[in-house]
Amino acid sequence: MLTTLHTLLVKPAKEFLKKIGVTNPRNWIFMPQGCLSLIPFHALYDEVEKKFLIEQAAVGVAPSFRALHNCFYRQWLCDKSPALRKIFVAGNPKPMGGRKPQLQGAEEEVREVAAILGVEPHVGTDCSKEAVRQGLSKSRIVLLATHGMAL
Repeated sequence: MLTTLHTLLVKPAKEFLKKIGVTNPRNWIFMPQGCLSLIPFHALYDEVEKKFLIEQAAVGVAPSFRALHNCFYRQWLCDKSPALRKIFVAGNPKPMGGRKPQLQGAEEEVREVAAILGVEPHVGTDCSKEAVRQGLSKSRIVLLATHGMAL
């Protein structure tokens, strides 16, 4: 089934791209409608190359062109204006509230994301309730890698 879908969806697009000089697309972004949104596009199998699509290129799915455009536009705005890049990245507080265990990998995740975004991570004792409150009130983008609790 995944080979058939690759043949129907990806192969014609690759052939068209070759005609206009694009031989190896590095990114595929799909905008499926209806039941097509259930397709695992990254797992489409190229029988000729003997590879999954994700092994050949980055694969993304967007709900619509408008949503994709908004993502690119917001990224452009953030790149253009550092004032819009107010990002707060925090996780793995010490001590963890409610007698919860530390989350394995949460601190590593926070540090890696902060490095990618070029911001200071808030982990361990720097991830206090007050630091999180301030971060939430001043930031446009927030990542919290911690336990969630519903009250």
